[in-house]
Amino acid sequence: LAGLVRMGFGSGQFRRTKWVAIWWNGPSAGALVRAKSTQVQGTTLQWLEPFSLTVRASDLDELEMGRILDLVRRASVVDGKGVSDSVGDVFSEEQFDAALAEEVAASSAFFGDSGSGATADGAPPPEMRPAGDVAADVTSGRYNWACFAVGQAGE
Repeated sequence: LAGLVRMGFGSGQFRRTKWVAIWWNGPSAGALVRAKSTQVQGTTLQWLEPFSLTVRASDLDELEMGRILDLVRRASVVDGKGVSDSVGDVFSEEQFDAALAEEVAASSAFFGDSGSGATADGAPPPEMRPAGDVAADVTSGRYNWACFAVGQAGE
């Protein structure tokens, strides 16, 4: 599976956004599955560009927030000075939470909902669309995440 996550840090004029591509092979994936996955990885990740960094994982521990934040921090330079400024660590969980709260509030105001992410009973199932279309929606800001599965056309 491949995914794209938009991670915001800070708020207002100090907000910084990083795009993280996730490449997942689960812990039970055998050698044949991993080899097949590696063959399509380059092409699949090209569909998701642009992104700030790629996280390859085969265990859920590799997707823990602290590890992802550390990878973002190491891959980032702010104004040529590293990753600290007057608010402390720019790419901290606190800065991520501040950006997320700002985004939820803006989304709630725009859509007129509580921002909880809960769907009403009877909501339609998720829409299955071509990966390129979904990636375009994520990079345009329509969504802040997406998940992709590699398969045959029409699956």
